[in-house]
Amino acid sequence: MKKRTHVNSKILPLVFFWLLLLAIAMNGFAQTTQPPVNFEARNEPLRSVLNRLSADYGLNLTYNASDPAFDGLVNYSATKKLPEEILREILHHHGHQVRGSGNHLVIVAGSTPLLPAHTRDPGDTIQHRESENTHTQTNAEADRDLTLNAESMARDTIFIRDTIIEIETRIVYDTIFIDRTPPRQVTRPESLVRDVFGVEVNGFERWALGVSFLQMLTDFRIPDGQITGPEMQKVKNTEGVSLRNFGVGAIVQYNTGNFSFSGSLGISSFSRQFSYFELFTSGGFNQIDTLDVFFTILQNDTIYTYITDTTWIPLESQEIIYDQMNRFGFLETGVAASWVFFNGRNINWYTKAGFHASTPLWLRAQTVENTNGFPVAPVNNTNFNAWIFAWSATLGARLRLSQISDIFAEAEYRNYINDWNLNHPIERRMYGLGIRLGLMYYF
Repeated sequence: MKKRTHVNSKILPLVFFWLLLLAIAMNGFAQTTQPPVNFEARNEPLRSVLNRLSADYGLNLTYNASDPAFDGLVNYSATKKLPEEILREILHHHGHQVRGSGNHLVIVAGSTPLLPAHTRDPGDTIQHRESENTHTQTNAEADRDLTLNAESMARDTIFIRDTIIEIETRIVYDTIFIDRTPPRQVTRPESLVRDVFGVEVNGFERWALGVSFLQMLTDFRIPDGQITGPEMQKVKNTEGVSLRNFGVGAIVQYNTGNFSFSGSLGISSFSRQFSYFELFTSGGFNQIDTLDVFFTILQNDTIYTYITDTTWIPLESQEIIYDQMNRFGFLETGVAASWVFFNGRNINWYTKAGFHASTPLWLRAQTVENTNGFPVAPVNNTNFNAWIFAWSATLGARLRLSQISDIFAEAEYRNYINDWNLNHPIERRMYGLGIRLGLMYYF
């Protein structure tokens, strides 16, 4: 009895060991073996089919996603087949095969497809029936081959070594536009129809609108022979040179060739210092002063001669001094014609002649009237000219800012041809020299 117990104690651990190995083998077989499934794909991209097989049956697939073969359409139907078998048949028809073991499979190109995916009939499916002995034997042999291949591949280690060298040559073609300001081109009107209706007109060279600012230095010109005494000299010195003269205006200009014709409308303001004094006396008497005495003896008589000076001494005298700023405002219109004598790339020089007519808008001033004593009187519409006319000569330059705009600067000489005050003791004409700056817009 003791010997039998000793033998059983040695066999019992061996039995437990083999039972443990058998349990591990059965567990691994159960994990790697999947039940047959039914699968169908109709006009579905191969890439989508692979994603379904991987998601539904737990297959880990590795393949080149940039291969266009995976965009081909799949028409396939299978009944009671293993997922790996379904995968191999589908890839075989698209020129690929599977390498690997277990759930990790690598898809590579390597077999010839039975029929291109784009030429197969959607109804042409691979169906297997158990009633057909030939198909059953073939499937059985294929199962045995797949099992053998799986066992052999399970014992292999796959090394994938690949060196990708990408050589790319890029040729870039581009078009470069150089924006250069073209020289001024002016289209002359060729007919009345083109001039009226604007057909084939270079717009920004034909018409233009502008604004300008003018400042002038002015004085009065007095003809010779009018200053005949101290009183007239005092009247002459009443008003002198003035720089407080400004003007703003709008310009409409028509361009054709090197000639331009323009009209203007604006407001001008003149300010001049008025300095004058008047003396008023009332009552008085004559004061006689003896300057010297001469006597002459004729026989027995002595004759005395007295040299005297008589001065009128007023009882009351009053002096009024005027020292104020005379201000005149005018509404001014004008027409002018200019000629370009130098035309550069971005600048041109021109001369211009114009005629101006002005009418007063406001008169806040004093003047000297041509009556006895030359008294001072306020300026109003009765003693001021209703229209004042002048001519001008100009030298100017235009500088191009853009395709549709210029700035210009002009030096202008202006001479008025009629009097401002109607009842002034001295006949005088105003003249001046000014600088005009402006902006011109072509349309």
